[in-house]
Amino acid sequence: MRPGVLLLGATTIALVANGAANAADLEPEVKLPAAVWNWSGGYIGGHVGGGYGRTSFSNPYGPSIYGGIVDTPTFLAGGQIGYNWQKNGWVFGVELDVSGAVSDGTIPASRRPALS
Repeated sequence: MRPGVLLLGATTIALVANGAANAADLEPEVKLPAAVWNWSGGYIGGHVGGGYGRTSFSNPYGPSIYGGIVDTPTFLAGGQIGYNWQKNGWVFGVELDVSGAVSDGTIPASRRPALS
C-alpha cells in the first residue's frame, strides 16, 4: 500500500511543479489602449423629414367661408457635404448644406364650402 501512496504523491508533485513552470512561462497579458477616434476626413449625407401643423384664424368682418382652421402638412429634404480636421481634442470643419421645404396650407375636405 505504501508504494501506491508514494506513486500518487510523486505524480501530484510532478503535476503541480509542471503547472507552476508553465504559469511562470506565460507572458503578461497585453493591455490595449482605449480606442482612439479621429474625426478628420470628408463626409456627404442627406436628410428628409416631415411635419404637420394646424392654424386657426378669424375674420374681423364676419365668419370665414373656410371655417377658420387650416391644416399645413410639410415635407422637408436636403443634403450636406463637409470636411473635418481634428487637432488634439478639438475638431474644426467646414460644411455646406441645403434644405428645402414644401408646405401648403390646405383646407380639410370636410370644411370646404360647397360651390354652386
